[in-house]
Amino acid sequence: MKTFKFNRKKYAQELLIDAAYLDDLSSFVRTDTPYIIDFYEIVIVLEGYADVWIDQYKFHATEGTVFFTSPHSVRRTVLKSNFKAIVVLFEPSFFLHLFQDSEFLHRFRFFHSTSGEMALTLRTEQFKKVSSLLDDILNEFTDLKMDSEHCLRAMTYQLLVILNRWFIEEKGQKQEESSTSHVTKFRALLERHFASDSNVSFYASALSISNNYLNVICKRHFGKSVKSLLEERRLREACKLLMYTSKSVKAIAFSLGYNDYSYFCRRFKQAFLVTAIEYRKQMLK
Repeated sequence: MKTFKFNRKKYAQELLIDAAYLDDLSSFVRTDTPYIIDFYEIVIVLEGYADVWIDQYKFHATEGTVFFTSPHSVRRTVLKSNFKAIVVLFEPSFFLHLFQDSEFLHRFRFFHSTSGEMALTLRTEQFKKVSSLLDDILNEFTDLKMDSEHCLRAMTYQLLVILNRWFIEEKGQKQEESSTSHVTKFRALLERHFASDSNVSFYASALSISNNYLNVICKRHFGKSVKSLLEERRLREACKLLMYTSKSVKAIAFSLGYNDYSYFCRRFKQAFLVTAIEYRKQMLK
């Protein structure tokens, strides 16, 4: 499967961010072929509609829809007639210069989602506010200056913050959930290590807290235990691999840390009510 990498050399000066109308963005894949991106991407739909798959999750994008893609996600996009959108994309390191925090982007609930929620529907007044900010971002690219990167970073940060507020509101979450340090760090650790380590003690130790306290935090913020979150994340990855690779079910199970193949098969069927083989057949129809 092809991986699309961010182009730092597009402009006269090296930039870790880009923004453009979709029609002007040659790197945006417009076919039904699955692909991987190595950067963060925000797509704000202005007109028309499209069917978008991010990993195994399907979204119907219409005017006012915003969908978010994180690095290493698999995506398919089927654009319908008269589809128009603005795309903002940036490298993971774009904000490191400002925040010196490798987990910074995990604070935003639409990136690296643990629940598959990666889209937001804007209300009319929200759409107007975002459109105004996007105009400012796009205008900055028309006349780049030596300090443009700083300006773009500030405006993009503002965009992320307001979208995160609305995302939390739409999904019925609490504001403090997205700012809790332990939750943010746990989500980042989970993304990096879910396939290699399923022991609660590994994550608790990395956060310098007890197993019991980590479970308390996860139940408070996600309504689930650490074990449940780890299992869900591994099974979600299994779904993605079943859809987009030709690996055998056994190979997928072992790659995700399931040493007992029979246990993986039981857990998969309990979660999705079909076997892994049946799931693959259904998704590939």
